[in-house]
Amino acid sequence: MATKRDLIIFAHRGEAQVFLENSPYIEWIKQNESLSPIPKIGLFVPKDNKEVEKNNVEKNNNDKPYILITGEGLQNAGDQTLLALSLINKEISRIINLGVAGAVNAKFHLHQIVEVKTAHSQTCKNFLEAGIEFKTYSSEKYKGLELPYVDLMSIHARALTPSDKELFSQYVDILDREAFALFRAAQYFNFPFHAFKIISDSLDEKDFCNKVLEDSHQLANSLFLFYQNYLTGKSIVSNDLTFSLPASIKHLLPEPFFYFTHYQASELKSLIPNTASNSTTAFEQWLGDYQISEIVEQLKEVDLSPKERSKRFLLVLQKIKNPLVFKIKELIESEKNKRPLSFGKIQHDSKLESSTLHLHFEVKNSVEWEKSQLEIRHLDLEPIFKILQGDF
Repeated sequence: MATKRDLIIFAHRGEAQVFLENSPYIEWIKQNESLSPIPKIGLFVPKDNKEVEKNNVEKNNNDKPYILITGEGLQNAGDQTLLALSLINKEISRIINLGVAGAVNAKFHLHQIVEVKTAHSQTCKNFLEAGIEFKTYSSEKYKGLELPYVDLMSIHARALTPSDKELFSQYVDILDREAFALFRAAQYFNFPFHAFKIISDSLDEKDFCNKVLEDSHQLANSLFLFYQNYLTGKSIVSNDLTFSLPASIKHLLPEPFFYFTHYQASELKSLIPNTASNSTTAFEQWLGDYQISEIVEQLKEVDLSPKERSKRFLLVLQKIKNPLVFKIKELIESEKNKRPLSFGKIQHDSKLESSTLHLHFEVKNSVEWEKSQLEIRHLDLEPIFKILQGDF
């Protein structure tokens, strides 16, 4: 009899990225290409052991969860979850929702993980009428966890300002855009359901969308470690077992000169060559080609804290691995330093698959709107567009 697995549901791929990085997964639709029509679904399934062993990666893949990425919003969450459950309901044992949420009061700190007690839904799409539907869904407290046990409301659009969030503070503790629909789908199929949210933005934050994007890997790390440590029944003794410095480079970065947080350690792992499967020679060549030891010795001489020194080292590695992305970031920072932008941020596609730039801004009145237009007209974005369009 096949082992039943957890189904973990995320709204965004960014929330699931560490799960997908740490175990071999394949898209369900690629495993079922013979179906006609093939349903559009963001479902990822663990690769079977034969394929895992053939590729010489982690062999014990029997207990890895299914991953579902629904997309943002109540409609997407409900549709995708019902579709997934119709396809794999005989193969799962319970449903867990992991993701980010915004706080609507000052009780919680950033990156704190909370457990959802009750999920509510907003009655309408107008923030000025921020009422709640009569129907609610609740979950029993997860045994053995001492987390804040909170009320949540799933809303129809992002609450972008403190005033938007305050409208909901009389009803709930946190906001998301999907959990209510997930509770409903789980109840329809009669599956045990638990939702855990990591606080990504506080009540007073204004430009939190960009901040969440910047912190996405760190937030995903925390969700992954939380699941592994507390929800699998086989607790990891220390987070360091998962995100310690890679042994291949650890001896070059001794304490007390360097101190890497868990997030920085995992980023370091992604920036250095993989030393698995007989690639030690390639790693040693990389060390020599880019004079990594010399860079480390130079950083030791700089008057910085261990954490800042580690951050500086990561910047060097980012420049080595992704020189074009690093150059674009430098150009954006240079442009912002010429004239501090009151309207927001400039962003680009980190994978360089699109030449589009995104300008994010918020205005409260016509005066701010006029000022923003003036700032936009004076931006010199041509050097950035040239790189994005392959002219470098």
